[in-house]
Amino acid sequence: MTLLALHAGDFGAAVAARLIEDDPDARELSLLADAKAIEDAVARSGFVAVATWRPYVDLCRWIDDACHRHGVRWSVVEIAGTTLSCGPLIAPRLGVACYHCYVARLDAHRREGDRRRVLRQAYAADASLGAPGHTPAMLAIAEAALRDDALGGVPGRFRHVDVLSGSVLESELIPLHDCPRCRPPKPGHDPKRRYVDVMSAELEKLIP
Repeated sequence: MTLLALHAGDFGAAVAARLIEDDPDARELSLLADAKAIEDAVARSGFVAVATWRPYVDLCRWIDDACHRHGVRWSVVEIAGTTLSCGPLIAPRLGVACYHCYVARLDAHRREGDRRRVLRQAYAADASLGAPGHTPAMLAIAEAALRDDALGGVPGRFRHVDVLSGSVLESELIPLHDCPRCRPPKPGHDPKRRYVDVMSAELEKLIP
């Protein structure tokens, strides 16, 4: 399996260097490189590891599209404020979940969803914004997470590590209902009826 390490920022470059240090077949490339160069590199890879010093949601959406086009598994680690996000592991064509599902689930269910969206807009407008600096422990965690995913981790699994408290949230991603990639709607499906149909079945259990 040929590993491709895509990176951005000092943290990302340090993680990439650790990933390819003892692997003569592994390659590294800046996440900010020419799109065609990245696409060609993804097409020749068996696994794509993305490591960044701040969230790059739009670029990761593009990487997700490229990996799905070529059937390549991929995962991402990024520093998001005081959180080191590891994953999710995306396995194209398994119907588990995609990066779009991951971002949408975070925005919908995490308490800081609105804050994340505002920061995302700020990052998109200014390439210099982000939290500089990292610790050796963060590098070790990021490298281990990406290696584990590359060697056959659980598709959809992700971990969020609070770098101040040391607490770890581990979970698995559930595809969005009606995601055109992961859960394409069946012919004749009416998305407006999904909750009605589910609740009707539950109410029948409660009401004699």
